[in-house]
Amino acid sequence: MTLRLAISGFGRIGRMTLRAVQEMKRSDMEVVLINSPGPVETSAHLYEFDSVHGRATGSVTHGDDWMDVGSGKIHMSRERDPANIPHAKLGVDIVLECSGKFNSRDASAAHLAAGAKKVLV
Repeated sequence: MTLRLAISGFGRIGRMTLRAVQEMKRSDMEVVLINSPGPVETSAHLYEFDSVHGRATGSVTHGDDWMDVGSGKIHMSRERDPANIPHAKLGVDIVLECSGKFNSRDASAAHLAAGAKKVLV
């Protein structure tokens, strides 16, 4: 069974989280969703060209609502309210809350209301 992950917040921590998951190359884990309020093009560029860790390995491509970092398309959403993120639609098992904004049990519970099974803050 593949563990379906979502990353909420694609700033420095979110991008490094995705990079760490990609570098593990585990077949039982996949990132299916990234939620970030910024444009997808900007998210893809910032992921590909990191000022500290260098350029991402592999190619980074993107469309209007997706990004591919070498492991298949990752759905991109731009919701500011976690209750509106399509966790249920995408079958998200665990949300990795990296925005820094929803860092309490009550605040992060909105991810559960949206259909995620667990949230890691």
